[in-house]
Amino acid sequence: MKLRSTLFALVIAAMMALSASTASAETATYKAGPFHLNGFQTVLPKLRVHAPQRNGYITWMYATLHYADGRRVSIRKVMLHHIVFLNDGQPNKEPGGSCKGRKGEPFWGTGEEHERLLLPKGYGYPVHARDRWRMQAMLMSHSFQAANVYVHYTFHFTRTPQIPVRPFWIRANGCKTTQPSYSVQQLPSGVDHRTFHWTVPINGRLVGAGGHLHGGAIGMGLTQPGCNDRKLLDTDPLFGPQNDLVYRIRPVLHEPGPVGTRFYQSKTGILVRKGMKIDLQADYDARYPRARVMSIMHVYIAYGPKVNTAGNACGALPRDGREVLLRGDGHLSDPPYEKIPFNTLGDDGHIHQLATLPGQPTVFDGPAKVSLVHNRFVPAKIQIPLYGQITWTFADQTPHNVLFASGPQVVGTPTLEGGAKYTSRGFLKPGTYQLFCYLHPITMHQEVIVTDQAGQQTRASAIQSAREAGDTGSGELPKGADFGW
Repeated sequence: MKLRSTLFALVIAAMMALSASTASAETATYKAGPFHLNGFQTVLPKLRVHAPQRNGYITWMYATLHYADGRRVSIRKVMLHHIVFLNDGQPNKEPGGSCKGRKGEPFWGTGEEHERLLLPKGYGYPVHARDRWRMQAMLMSHSFQAANVYVHYTFHFTRTPQIPVRPFWIRANGCKTTQPSYSVQQLPSGVDHRTFHWTVPINGRLVGAGGHLHGGAIGMGLTQPGCNDRKLLDTDPLFGPQNDLVYRIRPVLHEPGPVGTRFYQSKTGILVRKGMKIDLQADYDARYPRARVMSIMHVYIAYGPKVNTAGNACGALPRDGREVLLRGDGHLSDPPYEKIPFNTLGDDGHIHQLATLPGQPTVFDGPAKVSLVHNRFVPAKIQIPLYGQITWTFADQTPHNVLFASGPQVVGTPTLEGGAKYTSRGFLKPGTYQLFCYLHPITMHQEVIVTDQAGQQTRASAIQSAREAGDTGSGELPKGADFGW
């Protein structure tokens, strides 16, 4: 009888343990929204979102776009251009961000590449009951029809103890600018190469890494300068075939990005120590100018004791390291290029592409003045001399911006409103520049014809004016420019 009671107790205990184990792990889906988009509108939501509000770990995560009834939103209608989730931690204990002065811990993000958080088995991102989460995203409408959409973010949560990881959000252009985006100018070499020298802030093992890249990306990876610049891992892009939906969306409002990027995993991990130097390397196709590209890597390091790498800093890399591809179609090199045209609504009710704006340009012999008013550029088509400047006045109470579509060199402005002014650097290359407001891409177009004759302003003074305005000449926007990250 005693043995029977013991066996019964063991069975009950096993059943209770199984039940507890099952209850401690789940796949949860939360939603944020609704986000309202009018036809061809771009919105940049930034908001607090629901956190698990429990102690435990997240082992994988992804995000998708849906309607209120749960149906997936096609990118023909609305595109989830990019998204990032930040953990503000517990009240009064908000962690520092990836760059000095930024608050909150970015723990996962993705974009058109539909990247997922995929930590190796046994590892997890720790969350706590009082954590507060924020979400920042960029949503782009490709349709006439207004829509209300929701972001669904799905993750696997477990209470079962995991080896905790800490996320680090590093970018190839470093922390010199407020925003992680930068511009690629046309270069004789045909390649824009960026290196960020990262100092590892903790001891441990690098067990995961995912990447976010834009159209024109060639590759992105980590190298170890103290070990003859050996490659540690990459999160290179995967571009779809020419018949992929991303190339068939009309109208074309931005250059299509990768359909996937590699996600690095290693259960063993790459040994790192506090103070170790690692370089983030990123390459973009610079045969064409490109505005607002990003080269961002989420790196996940498992905490560990101080690593003694003296004499062994360049030890063998883990054999179980692998770079996971979420999509198997397409190719991994030679990013395609698709010029961004002007798009306008015709009398027939359909969207048409314009090769050039109609009419003769308004000619300025010196600095030009343009107003953004009533959802228009006034004047819309202008001619300026080489090294000339433009001052845009954002007269509407509605926010607008100036975004590069095509031309010899990237130019642009932050999003401004209410009478704010922005003066460009001198246009240093002759040719035709096509610009638009990405918040109102069907109605707001600007064409700038730059002659090959220098005007009243010399090249030297144009460059000096650019420096005084905070424009480095690299095409990067000044502090305060906001593109949604």
